Amino acid sequence: MNGNHKEQYGKIYEYLNELQLTNKGTTIIYKLDRWLFQRMYVCLYAIKQGFKAGCRRIVSFDGCFLKGYYGGHLPVGVGIDANDYIYPLAYATVESKNYDSWCRFIQLMQNAFEMTNSYQWTIMSDKQKGFVDAIIDLMSNAEHETCLRHLYTNYNDNVGFKGKELKDALWRCARATTIKDYKDAMTALKDISTVVYQ
Repeated sequence: MNGNHKEQYGKIYEYLNELQLTNKGTTIIYKLDRWLFQRMYVCLYAIKQGFKAGCRRIVSFDGCFLKGYYGGHLPVGVGIDANDYIYPLAYATVESKNYDSWCRFIQLMQNAFEMTNSYQWTIMSDKQKGFVDAIIDLMSNAEHETCLRHLYTNYNDNVGFKGKELKDALWRCARATTIKDYKDAMTALKDISTVVYQ
C-alpha cells in the first residue's frame, strides 16, 4: 500500500466489502473496537475449494511483523498443491503474535478446511511465540514438523554453526527418501558436527 497509513486503513472496509462481493462464499471476519480496526481474517472461497480438491493435508504456518504506524502481526497459512508448489490458504492481521491470536487463526483455518480429525494433518512451523502451545491444544494429534530453513538459522544464530557444508548436510538428511539414505546422511552430519547431530 502506498500513501498515508490512516488513509489506507480507512479503506480496509471497502477492501473487505469488495472481497465479499466478488468472491461469494469467502470467509471474512474482522473486529472493531469503537469503530477502530483491530484484526481481520480472510480465506477466499476458491482457495478453500481448490485445497479440498487437490492439495495434501499439509499446512505451514508463519507470520511476520507489520511495520509502520499501526504495527501488528500478519499470520498466514499455506498448503502444498499436487505439483509441490506453495498454495496460499488464509491470512490475517492481528494485534500481536501470541497464544490467543494463533488460537483464533488456527480455529478459523480448522473450520474453513475441515480439519476435524487432527490425525490426518501435518503442521509445519518455525515454532513462533505462542504457536506450539496453540497447536498442542487445538490439534494435538497432528504431526508437527519444524521448517528446516528456520532450524538451520537457529543453529547459525544461537550455536554459531555456519557454513555451506553443514547446511548441505542438513538438507541431505531432510531430502532422504529411504531409511538407508537417511542413515547415511545422518552419519555424514555426525562427521561434521556431533553437537548438531545430537
